[in-house]
Amino acid sequence: MKFDCDKFLDYLKIRRDRRMTWHVWFAWHPVRIQDHDCRWLEKVERRGNLEFYQEGGTYWNYEYKAIE
Repeated sequence: MKFDCDKFLDYLKIRRDRRMTWHVWFAWHPVRIQDHDCRWLEKVERRGNLEFYQEGGTYWNYEYKAIE
């Protein structure tokens, strides 16, 4: 399979940058907005932060807020 590596890397960077800004997301599983405030099956805003394991791996840590 042949493809343009630079375009693919640009695409991955755009996807990563989108995850790191607040965006509307449908909470298809329960998410915690604050203490004693969870939302499920409705739209909320979500932002991801790329976290690093000590062993060298990465994972997305999301935070949520209610749409006002």
